[in-house]
Amino acid sequence: MREAIKRAKKAAALGEMPVGAVIVRDGQIISSGTEWEQTSPYDSRVNPVSGNWQELHNGVDIAIPTGTALSALGRGVVTASGWNDGYGNWVMVHYSWALNPDGTDAGMEVMYAHCDAVVVDYGDIVNKGDVVAYSGSTGNST
Repeated sequence: MREAIKRAKKAAALGEMPVGAVIVRDGQIISSGTEWEQTSPYDSRVNPVSGNWQELHNGVDIAIPTGTALSALGRGVVTASGWNDGYGNWVMVHYSWALNPDGTDAGMEVMYAHCDAVVVDYGDIVNKGDVVAYSGSTGNST
């Protein structure tokens, strides 16, 4: 995992992913180049919508204005998109800029959830800076 993080940071330094990208490891934000408000961490928590104890919030929620363009971090492929009652409109992009020592893909999947609109489809190839969705507050969102 540490090697993958080093490669991702190196990719950011080489301009292969935006400086403002957020890199999260074990729920802790370890790299960011922009100012924003984290509204819910990757952690066990009380669900703010239902009020029930939720074992794990499997993401990091960031407050940004509705309609903000959400851009691809680098070259990747859309591996899923659609509607989910919890995530609302969402899209998943697989980025393969990190490789294991044996050359196999050690990239990462990034989910963009609660989107107002998704503008890519399953199988689409995206490049750094391509808009994949617009931020929103769909699904179970506060």
